[in-house]
Amino acid sequence: NVFHAHEAVKRVRLRQLLDYIKELDSPTLAAKAGVILDRYKDRWHIPESELTGLQQYVPRNPARFERGVKGRLNKRWNIIVPPKLFAE
Repeated sequence: NVFHAHEAVKRVRLRQLLDYIKELDSPTLAAKAGVILDRYKDRWHIPESELTGLQQYVPRNPARFERGVKGRLNKRWNIIVPPKLFAE
């Protein structure tokens, strides 16, 4: 399942990832990455300052993590996250 593939990640090349997100200039991508990085920040040793910096790239209006799927608004990242994303 694509939604759970991120659980296999052991470490993240954070600087490369953040630079790529900024280069693509996609607020929805920034929000999606933010949700996942925020969720696994302890496991992947993501500094809070990097997450705070990424927040400036999120969409102004709420985006959806997955088109046509209902979920809950993650206010920090301004994105509607489906319940199955982090379901066990």
